[in-house]
Amino acid sequence: MEKGKGHPNAAGLLLLIALAGGSSACSRDYALNAYNAAANVRVDESQNIASLTEVIRSNPNDVGALNMRGTAFGLAGNLKAALADFTAAIRLDPAFHQAHSNRGLVHLKLGEPQAAEEDFSRALRLAPDYAPAHIGRGNARRLNKQYALALADYDRAIEMTAAEPQAFYNRGLVYQAQGRHDRALADFTSAINLNPGSANPYHGRALSQVALNRIDKAMADLDRALEIDPRFAEAWATRGALLERSGELQHARAAYRRALQADPQNAMAGSGTERIERQIPGLAVTRIAGRNKQSLN
Repeated sequence: MEKGKGHPNAAGLLLLIALAGGSSACSRDYALNAYNAAANVRVDESQNIASLTEVIRSNPNDVGALNMRGTAFGLAGNLKAALADFTAAIRLDPAFHQAHSNRGLVHLKLGEPQAAEEDFSRALRLAPDYAPAHIGRGNARRLNKQYALALADYDRAIEMTAAEPQAFYNRGLVYQAQGRHDRALADFTSAINLNPGSANPYHGRALSQVALNRIDKAMADLDRALEIDPRFAEAWATRGALLERSGELQHARAAYRRALQADPQNAMAGSGTERIERQIPGLAVTRIAGRNKQSLN
């Protein structure tokens, strides 16, 4: 595959920006898709959690309510409680494939890809055509750099439901990791076409545009990602890296600043800020959340 053709610094630039009522009312199909859609956003699920807790108090064996409350806990960012609810649902009904799949997603969020893969595989043994579990297992395998196996899972999910943007997006990440950027671009574009309101595929596509030395197109994709999500720290940091690389240090430090406002621990923005501080004499520095961060006048 072509990589950075005609641009001797493309590889270095890539290194710089490298890389979810009662028993009858509780649907057992409230599964991974809803959870995965907001995997990176904590939402206020307190009312749902309180209502479902009352249902479970009146019927502790309501596996549908446990699954739904586990999802609500996950969306609220309480992963420990989510894990407990999905485990309780599985204990009551070991054939409940959505609960296995949902628990796999929690393990992914906890940084436990091996445990996640085991849960997704159990879900697929129970329901071989359950596309969300193929996507989840593909994610676990991608994190473990088992790229061929991950691609097989994403391919299967796309075969079963070609309208699933997450499968295209995540398959694009695998192709990107393999340096197959033309294929990555095609998958990110498919994800965008299926869900134009998601910022992640634009950022993914921008990184592959950089690898192919299409910097203007990369910047356009980053601008779109940031229109959708103005607090997308990685997109701001990537934008800062591109601006820094082109010598636009004042604009670069502004982009890094936005990244650090959204995520004070963003490593790319932190190191970029430090480099620029060394190059611009007299730059005012303040301490925010334990990281050096510039003041813009």
